[in-house]
Amino acid sequence: MKFFDLPSGFGILISNEESVLIDKIKQNQGCVAKKSLDAREQTVAAGLVAKDVLTRTRRDGKLYYLIAAVDQIWRI
Repeated sequence: MKFFDLPSGFGILISNEESVLIDKIKQNQGCVAKKSLDAREQTVAAGLVAKDVLTRTRRDGKLYYLIAAVDQIWRI
């Protein structure tokens, strides 16, 4: 387990598997296409979207996962 600081200022515990996926997205400049992820990574990414760590967006007809920013979180 690792501690991840959300853009809202709160912290959340994430698993090592989730941490590896976040690092992979950070290496791709904070954005990764859903098609480039395998099935397990897509499931983990969906869980991170539910935790407000990632956001999902559509560009040019493709889905992308982005590391969340404060202005992208609707619950704040």
